[in-house]
Formats: sequence, C-alpha cells, structure tokens
Amino acid sequence: MPAADIDTRKELMHRLNRVDLLVIEDLRMRRLPSTAAEDLLEVFTRR
Repeated sequence: MPAADIDTRKELMHRLNRVDLLVIEDLRMRRLPSTAAEDLLEVFTRR
C-alpha cells in the first residue's frame, strides 16, 4: 500500500471515528475486499 494511501486511510478512519452519528446506509450485500472489511470492522469496534 503506497504511503499516500496509508495517510488517506488514517485520516478517513480518524474522521469516521470523530462524528457523533455514523449512518451506514447501504452495503448492497456485496462482497467487500479484505481491506474494506477490516476497515469497516475497525470503525465498528472503535465506536
């Protein structure tokens, strides 16, 4: 993973964990890439 992607991911995770209410509307029941699934789990566990 390029360094720019890592910094972008860290900033996104930080922003998602700061909001008071996080609404995840629609995942369309599709298979997520392993990194996306890990990121989603991280957001859930930190909240």
